[in-house]
Amino acid sequence: MDLASGRRVKWAFAAIAPLVWAGVAAGATVPFTEEFVADSANWRSSDGVTPLGWSATGDPKGTSYAFATFNFASSAANDTPAIYRAHAAYGSSSGAFAGNWIADVPVSGFRVSVRHNTGVPLTFFARFAEPANFPAAASVIPTAVPSGQWTTLAIPIPDPSFIFELPGQTFADLFDNIGNVQIGVVVPASLAGVNQAFTFDIDKASVSTSIPTVSEWGVVTMALLILTAGTLLLHRGTTSTVALARIRRPRTSNTLAAVMVAVLGALASAPRAEAAIVPFTETFAADSANWRDSSGLTPLGWVNTGGPDGSGFAGTTFNFLNSAANDTPVLFRAQDEFDSSAGAFEGNWVTDGVTGFGAAVRHDAPVPLNFFVRFASPNNFPGAANVFFIPVPANTWTDLSAALPNPNLIFEGPFTYEQVFGNIGHVQLGVSVPEGLAGTDAAFHFDLDNVRIVPEPASLGLLAIGAVTLVWRRRIR
Repeated sequence: MDLASGRRVKWAFAAIAPLVWAGVAAGATVPFTEEFVADSANWRSSDGVTPLGWSATGDPKGTSYAFATFNFASSAANDTPAIYRAHAAYGSSSGAFAGNWIADVPVSGFRVSVRHNTGVPLTFFARFAEPANFPAAASVIPTAVPSGQWTTLAIPIPDPSFIFELPGQTFADLFDNIGNVQIGVVVPASLAGVNQAFTFDIDKASVSTSIPTVSEWGVVTMALLILTAGTLLLHRGTTSTVALARIRRPRTSNTLAAVMVAVLGALASAPRAEAAIVPFTETFAADSANWRDSSGLTPLGWVNTGGPDGSGFAGTTFNFLNSAANDTPVLFRAQDEFDSSAGAFEGNWVTDGVTGFGAAVRHDAPVPLNFFVRFASPNNFPGAANVFFIPVPANTWTDLSAALPNPNLIFEGPFTYEQVFGNIGHVQLGVSVPEGLAGTDAAFHFDLDNVRIVPEPASLGLLAIGAVTLVWRRRIR
C-alpha cells in the first residue's frame, strides 16, 4: 500500500470511528421490555421490601408475569399508593430503566400491561424519579382499567400532562437521571378503608424510542465500512484488471460517492431494515395468515369460501359482556411478533410509499358498528388510529378505506406522522362499542378479508421505473 492509500484508509476509519462509538454508546436497554420471563426481575411491591410474586403463565400471551397484593385498609380516597417499584437500588430489570432518558438514547414512550381484581375500574399512574426518589414527575393515565382484564397503558415521553413534584422542575432537569420507576393507583372512594388484599398483576413494562436502535446504527456503520472500502479500491491504482476496467472513466468515483451518500441517507432515515410490500392485499386464500384475535393468543378462524368475492376469509368471535359503551376492543391483530402475512405490513410506510389502507369487514351484531384501524410500532407504541365513519350494517360485507396520511388520524401522544408510520409493526382493527351492546353476554361473529396497503398512482409509476432499472442494470453486467 502506498503512502497516499494509507492516508486515505486512516482518514476513512477516523471518519467512521465516531459513528461506531455512537452506536456503542447508544446503550442496550432502549428499546427494552421487561417480560418477567424467569422471575420478578428484582421489582418490589408497595412497601419497597417485598419482591413481587411471579407466575409462569397467565399474561395476555399465556406466558409469565409478576404480581403484588395491596390492602386499602389504611388508604383514604384519592391516595396514590405505588403498587410496583423498579428502583436502581434494587437492581430492578438489571438497571434497564435507570439512566439518562434524554441523551443516551432518547426515550419517547413508556408502556405497561396491568390487571387487578378489585371489582371496580381503577385509574393508574406512573411516577419517574431520580435515584434518591426525589425530585420526580408523575403521569396519571386517563384510561380506566376494568377489573379482571389485562389492560395496556401508554405514556408519551415527555408527557404534556406531567405533574412535577418540585416547583420550577423541567423535563430536562429530571429525565437526565432516572433511577426509579413506580406504578400505582388512585384510590377510589369505594375502596378507601376496605380491609381486603387485592391482587395487582404486571407485565411488559417497556421504554421505547423513535430513533434507530443499536443494531440499526450497526447497519449504517457496516454500510459505511463497505462503501468506503469500495471507494478506496476505485481510487487505488492496483493491477487488478477488474478494478482497472471500472476506473477508466473519470466519473465513476463521483458516481459511487453519490450512491454512497444516497444509500447512507436512506439507511440513516429508515427506522428499521424491513420494508412493507406495496401494494399488498391479504386475501386469506389458504389460511388466517398468522393473524390473531382480540387476546393476541388465538389465531383467527378461517373459512375457504364466503368472502366478498366468494373466496376464503378469516374471522373471530367477540363477547361484549365486559365492555362498556365507547370501549374500543381490538378484534383482529397483524403483528410482527406473530409474523402476520409474512411481514408484508411491516416497515417504513413513509419511504415505502403507502398512501392508503383498506379492508373488508362483516359482523352479525344486531346494530350497525363503527370500525377503526390502529397502526403502531413493533413495541406497540407510539401509535395512531383511524376511525372509519361508515357504520357497518349486520351481515353485509362492507369495504372500508382511508387515505394515509389523513387529518382524522388520532395520535397517541405528541407524535408526528413520520414518527409513527416510519416504523410500522402492528396493524389492529376493532370496533367502538355502542350502548346497545355494552355488557351484552353473546358471542358475535366478525369477519375480515382483503386487507390492503396501496401506493398512489404516481408511486405505481415509480415502481415500474424501478423494475425496468433493475432489468437494465442486469443486462449491462
